[in-house]
This record gives sequence, structure tokens and C-alpha cells, in this order.
Amino acid sequence: MPDNHNISALVRARLAPLRVITAARPLDDRLPCIQISTYATEAGRHVTVICWHTGRRKAEEAAATIFRLLNGWYPPGPWHRLTARICGSCEPAGLGRAWARVDADTRWEGAA
Repeated sequence: MPDNHNISALVRARLAPLRVITAARPLDDRLPCIQISTYATEAGRHVTVICWHTGRRKAEEAAATIFRLLNGWYPPGPWHRLTARICGSCEPAGLGRAWARVDADTRWEGAA
């Protein structure tokens, strides 16, 4: 069970069973997979999810699904509703894979 104060762990649980890659578990040929990063904002947290897939269309379809799972979601704990948006995609030549990005923002319950 994720810690309700760790928005990254909550997003990871929400997007399960997608495989999460990190610096310790880098990108390989097992697609689709996601990368999750967060940083503090003045009012709460910003979450970025990068979805890797075998082609641009599939990556964009996966991003649309992630958007639907995150946009309007009320995570447990002290977080407010997430507001998400799809921010773009890319299929670098010769890489054999593509990515699409979803950003989301939430506020901490005690934030001004």
C-alpha cells in the first residue's frame, strides 16, 4: 500500500500494472512502460508520466488512457484532485520506440 503523502507512489499504484522504469531499471525492449517524476510547486506537486511504446500512435493511445485515469482523480490522503493534460509525443528516427507525455498537477490540502 503506497504512502498517501507520496504522490509518485500513488500515481504508480493508479497506473498499475504498467511497468515503471527508473535509473536503476532502464528502458529495454519490454514495452509499454512508464517513467514517473514529480517536483514540488508553490501549491503542491507536479507529476510527469512518460509512456514508452513501440510506435507513436500506440504511445499516444496509451497517453490518452493515462490522461483518463489521472484527470479528475482524487488521490487518497491530503491531495486535491489532479488536473492532467497530454503534452506531446515523439518517435525518434532509428530508435524503434516512441514516447508520449502526460503532465498533472495537484495541491496539498494545507497549501495556500
